[in-house]
Amino acid sequence: MKYKIFVLVLLFFFAVSCSKLTQKSEQEKREAQKTAVVSENEAQESQLEEQKEELEEKQEELKEKEEELRKKELEIEEQKRAAKLQMEMEKLKAEKARLEAERKRLERERAALGKERRAKEVEKKKEKEKIAVKTRKIVIPEGTELVVSLMERLSTAENEVGDRFRGVLDKSIKLKNGYKIPVKTKVEGKVVECEPSGKVSGRAKMTLRLTRIKIRGKWYEIRTNKIRMVARKTTKKDAAIIGGSSALGAIIGGIVGGKKGAGIGALIAGGTGTAVVLNTKGKEIELPVETEFKFELRDDLVIQK
Repeated sequence: MKYKIFVLVLLFFFAVSCSKLTQKSEQEKREAQKTAVVSENEAQESQLEEQKEELEEKQEELKEKEEELRKKELEIEEQKRAAKLQMEMEKLKAEKARLEAERKRLERERAALGKERRAKEVEKKKEKEKIAVKTRKIVIPEGTELVVSLMERLSTAENEVGDRFRGVLDKSIKLKNGYKIPVKTKVEGKVVECEPSGKVSGRAKMTLRLTRIKIRGKWYEIRTNKIRMVARKTTKKDAAIIGGSSALGAIIGGIVGGKKGAGIGALIAGGTGTAVVLNTKGKEIELPVETEFKFELRDDLVIQK
């Protein structure tokens, strides 16, 4: 019985010892497991840390690569912009060349037009000069003296108011511009007063004036002073006195009884209409061919040269 108890006690202690041992073993096992887990965790953490570092390194590398890519992209963009700018520059150069060619063409056309215009202007000027030569106006000023010889005989006994007479210039008319109206230029006049002897106190009267002149084949109307002649008896020598404008007169030679060259007149001053006094002893006023008068223009005479 005691032996059984002892055995049981031993078994109990053995069981306790085994249990303790088992517990210790379990504890150690757990500790070992725990240590293993810790080690594994540490290893994992270390691995994770390494992985993290690797990831960080990779991230850095990626960042560097991204930076390089951005730089390359920027370079590519710059190159693209440069290429685009180059293309634009080429286009601009081409456009500039085209514009330059266009400018030169326009300059050539302008020069040609200018040359043509100048030629036309020269031609136009020559034409104008020709027209001017053909149509140039010459002015014979008021007061110009016209020395005229009759081409036909006039008489108070035969003529009447309104009769026309012809004459020619005995003296050429020279103008300041060098133009000259030559001798023998034809003129025409008009009898504006004509009274035979015996009608007015026995004295004959005649007044003449010029009405037109023929220059270069064309007749021009003119207005001159009037020359008035009055016949009367006198005991002096036969004479003819013709009065024109103030301080201007003319001599008619040879008007004595219708004969030429028989007397010499005297120049007097007086206003328009100063009378001619003829010693005709009651006879008519006779003005033979080639009788000379001096008329004055009362207006400017404009002629075409």
